[in-house]
Amino acid sequence: MYDILVFDSSGITIYKRMTRHKKIVSSLLSAIIGISWEMDLGSATTISFEYGHLFLFNGIRNPTLFIAIFSETYDLEIMMLGEYLIQKLDREISIEPGFIRSEVVKKVEVIVNKAMNVINNFSELSLSDLLTMSFKGIGILISTSAIKSGLNLGEFFRSPYKFKSALINLFGEGGSYQILLKMFRNVEKNFGIRIPEDLIKSLINCDSRLNCKIIMRKIIEIIIDEASKVIK
Repeated sequence: MYDILVFDSSGITIYKRMTRHKKIVSSLLSAIIGISWEMDLGSATTISFEYGHLFLFNGIRNPTLFIAIFSETYDLEIMMLGEYLIQKLDREISIEPGFIRSEVVKKVEVIVNKAMNVINNFSELSLSDLLTMSFKGIGILISTSAIKSGLNLGEFFRSPYKFKSALINLFGEGGSYQILLKMFRNVEKNFGIRIPEDLIKSLINCDSRLNCKIIMRKIIEIIIDEASKVIK
């Protein structure tokens, strides 16, 4: 189970789907985000507590748009869900920090509910399990050197540029290309889908954190949208 909160950087709540955590904490989250910005720490992405985890996702076209997902587990599926939701919202809406129009609130609710219906298609077949199956066959992900370099599935989907850079340091550009290509071929096989070849090549060749994140979010959107049709 998880709770979802959509808010802007000023702390205004735009949407909430709270089943376990009834208190609205948008203002506290915006303060945490503000601290990370002021101290040049980069974007706040994950905060771990004794009894749960908080995952944060922000827009690219709307950098002041945020999604917070509260979960008891540190789950790859939660990371995929967050990247998927922010991709949908970031494309469809435009916001001004501190001023959220009522039509934006209504549109966000429609988009999130529709996206959650797609995600729920995976209830019988775990998205995490399918992804883990797809990548487990690549021995590098469970090798000691890879773990020490921070190579894991969560890092791959949330920070693809960092993951790719660590991969290149270990295996060189040619080896890294083959590993990433094999990863996506496994995803296609296990999900029964096709990922556009140009997107895979663009991710492998992307030269900045922002560009890699843009491409990865497109790939995640394709994986979830297309796989949910197959699973239906």
